[in-house]
Amino acid sequence: MRRRLAVVFLLFTLPFVAAPVFAETAPQAGVHAIYLPTVQSDAGPALAGSDFPSVDEFAASVTDGAAHTVRGVYAANVLAFPVVQQPEDNAGYVSPQGGVVTQFSLAAIYGVTGLLAHNYAAGDLFDDLALGQLVYVVYGDGSVKAYVVDEILRFQALQPYSTTSDFVDLGTGQTLTAGEVFARVYMGGDQVTFQTCIAQGGNGSWGRLFVIATPAD
Repeated sequence: MRRRLAVVFLLFTLPFVAAPVFAETAPQAGVHAIYLPTVQSDAGPALAGSDFPSVDEFAASVTDGAAHTVRGVYAANVLAFPVVQQPEDNAGYVSPQGGVVTQFSLAAIYGVTGLLAHNYAAGDLFDDLALGQLVYVVYGDGSVKAYVVDEILRFQALQPYSTTSDFVDLGTGQTLTAGEVFARVYMGGDQVTFQTCIAQGGNGSWGRLFVIATPAD
């Protein structure tokens, strides 16, 4: 673990390399970090009951033949969103399109499917995911992999608009560095990690929500 943490802290110091834990604001000049840009968009129409697609119907809607590329994420009666990829040279990119989730490229280095969205857009539904719930990752060839939500983490950011802020785990009261949070949520191997911000007291970046799902048996 010490070696893995060292890799994360190195990411914070190298120029033009993105840091992992971000805020709902625009980047300042000279700061190389991941942010969720402020974009006017919405989560798309809510679906429920008979209007909600089956996982097979949803998979068919996002299939494009790209066998190893994540194209969608689905949880019955909660969310069914297409997934877009970050540009190769921009690990801070988050799609401005409403009803779309963005895959976090740095997480993929560690075998994790990281899914990012604004808390005022698609990310608003991340908080509706519950422990024990099945989520499905859909690939471009139409194949589907099932995961089950087994951890939900909420943190207060002590410096809400800083990507290197320390964080307080709202479940344990423990204070963690940004590097420790990254290692906790994005270095777990084959898992899905949903990330969005937590709004409180008029501050849209008050905290961070992580919903973690591991392969279903």
